[in-house]
Amino acid sequence: MLDAFDREIRVVGIWAPAGSGKSTLLRQWMATVGDAVCFADAAEEKQVFDAVEQSRSTPASPVYLVIDQLDRASPRARQAIAAVVDSGDSRIRTVLAGRFDALPVSPARWVRTREILGADLAFTAEEATGLLGGATDQTGRQLRDLLARTGGWATALMLARRLRETGDGSVIDRFDGDSRPVADYLATEVLSALGAEEEDVLVWSAVAPTVSASLAVTVTGSPDAGRVLEQLARTNMLVTRQEGDSYGFHPILWAFLAAERRRRDLPRAHSAHAAAAGWFSARGELRSALDQTVRAADSAALAAFLDQHGYELIFRGDSGPVMRAVRAVAPKDRERLEADMGLLLAIPHFPDRRGAAQLLRVRSLVAGRKDRTTVDAIVDVLWAHANRRKGDTRDLPSLPTRAPFSRGTALLLEYAQVWITGAVDRETTENVSAALVHLGSPSTDTSELRWLRTLILESALSIVSRAPSRTDMEPVLLQLERDLPRGADERDAVAARVVCLRATRAYHRADPASAAALERWSPRAGADVDHLMQTLLALDVLTRRGGGAALARVVALIENDLSDTVSSLAYAVVPAVGSAIRLGDVPLADRLLARCRRVLGEYSVETATAAFLRHPNREGDRVLRAVLADGAPRSSPLALTSAWVALAVHAQRQSRDASATVSILNALMCAAPLGAVRPFLQEGKEPAVVLRTRVERLGAWRPMAEAVLAHPDMAMPEEAEPVTIAKLTAREQELLRELPAYQSIAEIAGRRYVSANTVKSQLRSIYSKLQVSGRAEAIEAARRVGLL
Repeated sequence: MLDAFDREIRVVGIWAPAGSGKSTLLRQWMATVGDAVCFADAAEEKQVFDAVEQSRSTPASPVYLVIDQLDRASPRARQAIAAVVDSGDSRIRTVLAGRFDALPVSPARWVRTREILGADLAFTAEEATGLLGGATDQTGRQLRDLLARTGGWATALMLARRLRETGDGSVIDRFDGDSRPVADYLATEVLSALGAEEEDVLVWSAVAPTVSASLAVTVTGSPDAGRVLEQLARTNMLVTRQEGDSYGFHPILWAFLAAERRRRDLPRAHSAHAAAAGWFSARGELRSALDQTVRAADSAALAAFLDQHGYELIFRGDSGPVMRAVRAVAPKDRERLEADMGLLLAIPHFPDRRGAAQLLRVRSLVAGRKDRTTVDAIVDVLWAHANRRKGDTRDLPSLPTRAPFSRGTALLLEYAQVWITGAVDRETTENVSAALVHLGSPSTDTSELRWLRTLILESALSIVSRAPSRTDMEPVLLQLERDLPRGADERDAVAARVVCLRATRAYHRADPASAAALERWSPRAGADVDHLMQTLLALDVLTRRGGGAALARVVALIENDLSDTVSSLAYAVVPAVGSAIRLGDVPLADRLLARCRRVLGEYSVETATAAFLRHPNREGDRVLRAVLADGAPRSSPLALTSAWVALAVHAQRQSRDASATVSILNALMCAAPLGAVRPFLQEGKEPAVVLRTRVERLGAWRPMAEAVLAHPDMAMPEEAEPVTIAKLTAREQELLRELPAYQSIAEIAGRRYVSANTVKSQLRSIYSKLQVSGRAEAIEAARRVGLL
């Protein structure tokens, strides 16, 4: 308000519903402006005239004329106030407050008026925390839920605080518009101020948080329902005008009216929701129709609705509301519907095979719909495909062919046709994956089928995770993150897999992973995904903190995985091999490399990178660059970035400046699509050194390099005290350069044509001069002082 007057605004209007804190705001503001205030409660006509006269006669400049409850002013009082506003007296600044602007329209006035509305007065999370005195839980969930139920309405929050002070610890979770103090307040301040027709329309039209005039007419039976809602919106009765001819009810009022309808006439309340369900269904608004059908409390009607529209709602991403509705029907229908919907939510991997088999038995035994739907037939074929053993040549059941299909069913059918073609070799794998990516890309025909498109894109990634591929995974990951279904049911295996894919994105960016979310969702996503999530959590510790215990945890996950989960190994092998080498455990590095060759193949990017880390020599450099140039297959989105980081670090050690610059530039380009930071953490602090010494030369990729360097885990350690190193002889320097290859003493002696004892003697001298006790420490110390 002060800012508005500083900008030469002459009139400030505060228009908000009852209980929004208008009067409190006025009192707080008036305390800041001193004595030059002429205040009046517009409900008292004499106060208005006295304040107007005082504002005109007071010599102070500026003088503030403050009118509260303008909507309750008499016609004469309104004219007097309007005369002051339109007078053009530059000394008088006017503050008007009320539920709505009750003054006559004045074009000149609007040029110099600033309005503060109800939304501006709603409490923020920070303000609510201060008001409630920290009475909510530490996670913030309780506060977020309370703000959603109250819309930040000041009076509701004050009442919640008073109830909380009585000692009832659960009142915050239960508090809404039907809480007794709020209900009493709304009945007095809202309902009692309305005429009979207005009250009837308000109570019986609020079947949803937002209703159109047409829907209000349908559920109330009043042809004037739209006009009444318009009038309520204009007078700020916690009703607001939305787009078109729709009206929104404040959350606290909506909860109160829902309870009020039940108290007044429960059968009529159910009938109103049933009528609303029909209205929404006729317009294809199935999600709203489902909500209304549930509220109508007719189990048979709800079961029929789910039979007709349940699958389509799941296709659109509403698995949570659908399954909650299923649990609301009578037991005779619930078992069948749970089987139908549960089987759809488990495709195509059926992570809980035993549970899926039980659902199939239920569906076949329980009486229900007379005919199987097309979706049921597709699910049966996908189940048969999922249970097909390797080498089984028996034909699968035929997919349905009769038409017409809904858009969702047609897309599911097309997906099933692509999925069951299988992958007999690498080329087929990549073709199937590419076809699924194309099929799952959003289009005008499928944009609303969020769950189905998520299923298709996740299936494309699952193919890549089972066998190395050349398919670009980054765009698919980004699309899946945008399309994550919200409010998914816990039995929704597709949603569970996508939640886990989001966790991989957090791993790529080196962001903290939510262990609680993974504990909840990853077991529902299947054994392979659950294993990958456990591996990523262990890798996070390894790449951030390092150490033998962290490496042992990662190795245990790799070697105890009897199914050789491709994605887990692809993510783990490069950081694990690098860590093993830095810790001096060469046999472990060799063991991991052998497993990688067997599972991922000799020429995958991950295998070539791990082999280069094991033997970082000129030949290894050449082989890894050739693998990258040939577009070799990979199973991890980080594979390319990790390979280029390894090459950049090696080139830096060899003082090949140009090669290091080109390699780190390629690493940044590969990391950019996912904002990946993790590969730059997998070689200790050396990638940070490479980036920092070249950040000025990276051109358009400099912002990406600076973003990587800004990550907390990329911070350089404090400079250690300089260590005096005795000068190595020429032969010792040559031997030192052999150490990173981790050859045996006999191999080194053979290459240098000296005895093993000579090599041992030279090594002891090197360790002594570097002030270390072993080979791994010698390599680290030599790199630190620039000898390697």
